[in-house]
Amino acid sequence: MADQARMHFTMAVVHEVQRFADIIPLGLPHMTSRDIEVQGFRIPKGTTLFFNLSSVLKDESVWKKPFRFHPEHFLDAQGHFVKHSAFMPFSAGACGVLGSLYPPEGVSGGLEPRPSLTEHPHTH
Repeated sequence: MADQARMHFTMAVVHEVQRFADIIPLGLPHMTSRDIEVQGFRIPKGTTLFFNLSSVLKDESVWKKPFRFHPEHFLDAQGHFVKHSAFMPFSAGACGVLGSLYPPEGVSGGLEPRPSLTEHPHTH
């Protein structure tokens, strides 16, 4: 994992795959925890919301080549990896990342499944 900081192009490719594939176009559903007003519209507590992530991940005013696979979207002029502010591959909000790519330094990932409704590895 110590090499991750030097893997700029690899990180750019991973992020571009997630952006370009757009596997969850409407994101994951969210529910409002309280009444809220957004741009003059009242949204009552308990309302289920979906965010059109495709509109962000393929926005022509944000991405240089939105409809082409272009890892350079995530590289600066010096070729260093930068995470774009419009990058939301799974969802918007506090739960926008389903899981980090790598466990924290000193923590090894495991492949033992965690019992739940769906089978997935333990989080790190």
